[in-house]
Amino acid sequence: MAWSWPVIYIANDAGSAELSPLFANKVPHSLIEMKSADFCFAGHGPPDPTGHDLITVGIERKTLGDLIASMHSGRLMAKQIPRMLETYEYSYLLVEGSYRCNPGTGLIEEYTKLGWTPPRGGGKKGLSYAAIDHFLTSITLRTPVRLVRTSSYHQTVEAVISLYHYFQTRWDQHGSWKTFHSPGPPMAITSQPRENDSTDGEWEKWVLRLVAKELPGIGWERSLAVTEVFANARQAIMADPREWQAVKGVGAGIAGRVARALGKMKGER
Repeated sequence: MAWSWPVIYIANDAGSAELSPLFANKVPHSLIEMKSADFCFAGHGPPDPTGHDLITVGIERKTLGDLIASMHSGRLMAKQIPRMLETYEYSYLLVEGSYRCNPGTGLIEEYTKLGWTPPRGGGKKGLSYAAIDHFLTSITLRTPVRLVRTSSYHQTVEAVISLYHYFQTRWDQHGSWKTFHSPGPPMAITSQPRENDSTDGEWEKWVLRLVAKELPGIGWERSLAVTEVFANARQAIMADPREWQAVKGVGAGIAGRVARALGKMKGER
C-alpha cells in the first residue's frame, strides 16, 4: 500500500470500522481495505547507518471472544500473525476485554452488563484462565509480536492513538529512552566455543549468533535459525534480502529491516 504520513489507517471491515468515529477530532485517520491487522500507521523507528528511520506498525485487535475463537481455530497463529510480521516492522496484538480468573473454579470470566460471566466461545464446561494466559505467553515468547491489553473499546482507541503518537516522535527524542539494554541468551549457557579449540565451525557459528541477535527482528531465538542458513557472519552480512528469507520465521518485512541495518539497499549485495 502507498503510505500517507501521518495518518492512522483503519480496516474497513467488522471489528474495526465501527471504532472509526471515536478517532474523530483526535488524529488523522482513514478507512481502507487491509489484508493484515485492524490498524496501521507509519512512524519513526531506530535509524539505520544511512539515517533511514521510517517504519510501519500494525495492530491486530481481538476481543476476548474473538481471541478464544482464533485460539480454537488456529487462525491467529497460522495466518494473521505471520501476515502481520511480513507486512510491518512492528506488530502488536491488542486484547480487549475486562476478564479475570474465577477464584473458586480457575475458569476465565468476562465482566459484562450482567456481571462476571463465562466468555463467548468458552464452551459448556468453561475455559481455564491458564489456557488463555499460556496462549498469550506463547505468542509473546515465540514471535516478535508485542501484547497490549485494554478493558473497553474506548480504551482500545486511546491505546492505538497513544502508540501512534509514540512512533511519530523520532527515536532519539524519547525522554524515557535514555539507555539501551542488549539481552543475553534466553537460557544459561554453560560453555561457549573458543576460536582455538572449536571444531566444525562452532566458533564461527557462535560469532554469527552474536551478530545476528542484534539485527532487527532476529534476537536470540531466530539467531539459531540464522546459523542453519549461513555458515558465518561474513556470509550473512553479504547476503541479500531474498537469501535472508530462507531463515525460518523471516519474511520480507524483517529481511528488509535487516538489509537496512546492514547498510544495503533492498536487493543489493
